[in-house]
Amino acid sequence: MIFEILGKPPEHIIETLDGILGKLGSEKGVSVTGKKIHEPKAVEDSDVFTSFAEVEVEIDGLQRLMTILFAYMPANVDILSPSEFRLKNFDFSGSCNEILAKLHNYDGVAKTLLYDRNNLLNQLNQIKQMGNVKIEEVMPKEKLGKKTAKKKRR
Repeated sequence: MIFEILGKPPEHIIETLDGILGKLGSEKGVSVTGKKIHEPKAVEDSDVFTSFAEVEVEIDGLQRLMTILFAYMPANVDILSPSEFRLKNFDFSGSCNEILAKLHNYDGVAKTLLYDRNNLLNQLNQIKQMGNVKIEEVMPKEKLGKKTAKKKRR
């Protein structure tokens, strides 16, 4: 498995990757057999850094693998063994249902975000139509972004 991370400072990236690998190794049915965390490198034209970790693991079964993949979202996975799988209907159904549960959850989150976004846009349009109301009057000062607060001081 390969885990990638982007952030700053570089020391935090290493600590975070190490923490992820430690948590992965403590999962039931998972054994970390090898790992290498690469040194962070600066991202071009940015103040953030990127790094990745290569991890070899032994995992007890397809169901556990699917759980790990969805829980940790590695960037890449390469199954070295076994070279072939023989699945029981029950096990395959369980893996499919786990995938579906995650997809339904993500779909629900996406729909909620779209709903909230549309409500906010409608509220902003209503405020705009009022014409004589300034955003600062509707929104408390601590809720305003830094750019808005700085512009107001000028």
